[in-house]
Amino acid sequence: MRMCKNLLAIAAFTCVLSAFALGQAVVNESLETATVWVDGANGSDSNSGTLSAPLKTISAAINTAIANNQGSIGTNVFVQPGTYRESLSLYPTSTDTSLPMTIQAVTPGTVTISGAVPYSGWVAYSGNPAIFTNTWSNNWGPCRTSGTAGAPPFPDITLRRETMFINGSQMTQVLSLANVVAGTFFVDESANLIYAYPPSGVSITTADVEVGTLSNLALIVRGQVVLRGLNFQYANSCKDGSAVSITGTLASNVWLDQLNVNWNNSIGVQVSNPATNFSITNTASNHNGQSGFGAYKVKNGLW
Repeated sequence: MRMCKNLLAIAAFTCVLSAFALGQAVVNESLETATVWVDGANGSDSNSGTLSAPLKTISAAINTAIANNQGSIGTNVFVQPGTYRESLSLYPTSTDTSLPMTIQAVTPGTVTISGAVPYSGWVAYSGNPAIFTNTWSNNWGPCRTSGTAGAPPFPDITLRRETMFINGSQMTQVLSLANVVAGTFFVDESANLIYAYPPSGVSITTADVEVGTLSNLALIVRGQVVLRGLNFQYANSCKDGSAVSITGTLASNVWLDQLNVNWNNSIGVQVSNPATNFSITNTASNHNGQSGFGAYKVKNGLW
C-alpha cells in the first residue's frame, strides 16, 4: 500500500512538473552559433558586427540576427554599455526558422534603451525669469481612447503623452501656463512652445534635460527571442500603451530576463493577443504611469 501511495505521489509530482514546463518560454540558447557586437559609442552600422568592428545600433544587430535566422543560424547579440535612443522592432518574416536570438547587455544593467532625446536651447520666459521656454514640434494632441460604455470620460491630463526629465528626475505636466510652478512643465501646442520651471537649485541651461519622443521601446511579434540585462526608460506611450510589448500569435517562447523597465508614461511590460509560452524573470517595472506589468489574452506564462 505504501508503494502504491509513493507511485501515485511521484506521478502527481511529474504531472505538476510537466505543467510547469509548458507554462514558460523554452529557448535553447546553445543553438546561437553566431555573435554580433554593438557599441553605441564606437560602432558603425556599416561595420561587420564583430568585436573589433561593432555595429552602432541595436536595431542593426536585430536585422542581422533576423537575416541569420532565415539562414537557419541562431544569433547572440552583445551590447556594450551606453544609452541607445531607439525602438527595437522584432517582427516575423515569411522565411523564419525556429532558431533563437538573444539580445543582451555585456554587463547587465549598463545598457539603457531610452525613448527620450536631449533638449537644449532653453531661454528665460519674459513673464517670469524662473520659467524657461523652448520650441516644440511634437504636437501629438490628447491620446485617443474608446473608453468603456457608460463610464465618465478620462481627464485631459490622463490622455497626454508628453514627458520631461531633468537630471533624471521626472517633471510634472500641467495643462496651463498659469499652473506652472517649480518642478512642472506645460506644452502650448498652438504656439509650438514648451514652458518648464526647473526644481529649486537646478540650472536648466546646464542640466541634462530629456523629452520623451518614442512611444514603444521593444515590440516583439516573433518567437524564440530573449532580452536580457537591459534597461528600458522614458517611453511616452499613450494610455494602455507599453514600453515593452510581446504580442501576437507568433510571439511564442519569448523570455525577458533581468530587465529594468522604469519611468515610462503608461504600462512598463505588456503581454497580449494571444502570446503564449513566455517567461518574465528577475525583472522590475517601477514608476510607470499606469502599471508595471499587464497581460491580456495570454497562455502558458511564467512570472
